[in-house]
Amino acid sequence: MNNTILPQFGISLTFDVESHEIGEPRQFAESMKPILDVLIEKEIKATFFVCGNLIRYWKDEIKLLDSHGFEIGLHGAAWGSWRLV
Repeated sequence: MNNTILPQFGISLTFDVESHEIGEPRQFAESMKPILDVLIEKEIKATFFVCGNLIRYWKDEIKLLDSHGFEIGLHGAAWGSWRLV
């Protein structure tokens, strides 16, 4: 084996958070808890893309993600509100 240095590779773990998949804030917490528990325990960072219109309803949940060092991305103002013409 030669001494060639291989470049470092990584992956990005992302989640799309949308109301039709998660529902109410209580459901958000219940649905995401098993995933968050594993990510936090294993110290895995991820990015959560959230529709902008949901942030005002999920303030506490978004703050929870942020407090654990997860990135929050904007998934557009409101999913399904775009017209492609």
